[in-house]
Amino acid sequence: MHVAFSKPAAPADVRHWEVASFALLPNGRDAVVYMTGQVMVTTGSFRGPSWSMSAYRIALDGKSDAQQLFRVDHGFRLHMSKHGAVFAMNKHPGRKCDHGECLFEAIVAYELTDTGVKQTTLFDARELSMGQARLVRGSDEERVALLLDGWSPRRIELLHWRYGAAEPATDIHEPELRRSLLLGRDAEERVARGREAVSHAISGVRAHRGARRGAE
Repeated sequence: MHVAFSKPAAPADVRHWEVASFALLPNGRDAVVYMTGQVMVTTGSFRGPSWSMSAYRIALDGKSDAQQLFRVDHGFRLHMSKHGAVFAMNKHPGRKCDHGECLFEAIVAYELTDTGVKQTTLFDARELSMGQARLVRGSDEERVALLLDGWSPRRIELLHWRYGAAEPATDIHEPELRRSLLLGRDAEERVARGREAVSHAISGVRAHRGARRGAE
């Protein structure tokens, strides 16, 4: 069966409007379409673009218009699936905020539920200096693991959350952890240093750091 429908119309203040992702919802009758674009920000003498994303529910029978589920401005998208999306919210809208660098004030999840959209702050960085957020390899439609890079005080926060869970699990690590991370299926985290392996249970995240060649 082939189904075609029109792309949701762009809001008046959003430019460069395009489809970011499409997924069938669990009910089998609807789809969620994520649209992305840019809004302009003016702060004092500064004027520049900032991220904007909207999610729409679209009935596959084509008998109703697209329904906007949520819109997020000034958030860098870290993860999205049929269950929702997770964003790093830019502390200074209009400034650089991407996978390489983003001074963010919060990590916020928008979860699609049977009763609507649930917004949850997974990490509050308003009183911190957090300069980067990126998705850990192995994250899937239901599980999200994030590496949060703290500038002051210097540290790495490892955050793991599952759609439907009340709160995320977090743990603080040394900065070198950023080198290689992999979200595993079990409830074990491993950090390998040289020939020594340190293992402990936390949040289903496995971190691997390879031994340096030639180390004694």
